[in-house]
Amino acid sequence: MGGWKMKRAVLAILLFSLIFLLTAPAALPQDGKTLYRIKFCVVCHGPSGFSVDPNYPTLAKQNQLYLINQMNDILAKKRTNKFTLLMTEHPIVSHVTPDEISSIARYLHSHLLAGERQRSQEANQLK
Repeated sequence: MGGWKMKRAVLAILLFSLIFLLTAPAALPQDGKTLYRIKFCVVCHGPSGFSVDPNYPTLAKQNQLYLINQMNDILAKKRTNKFTLLMTEHPIVSHVTPDEISSIARYLHSHLLAGERQRSQEANQLK
């Protein structure tokens, strides 16, 4: 009897998981920080967008529209240096959606906004 109860429990979990996957929105919005990591940007541009290798630019604190334009140019193969070619050939990077690009750019730009807020708070404390 114990084996049947175990099988029913496993089947129930599988059924619940299937229902969840089928009823979940097609594209769950993901935050830019998560996308930055899972789309492998972190490998070349550093854990938070601050590059530690002079061959790769720091992306953190850049203008959001600038980042979007650069990524679109890279994916369209308008830029052809050896480092951007590595990006366009990577199967995950080459399939980044426009929404994902925007989220990543917003995350990287947020470092600039956070720095501005901190400077403003420090300036107010000095007054």
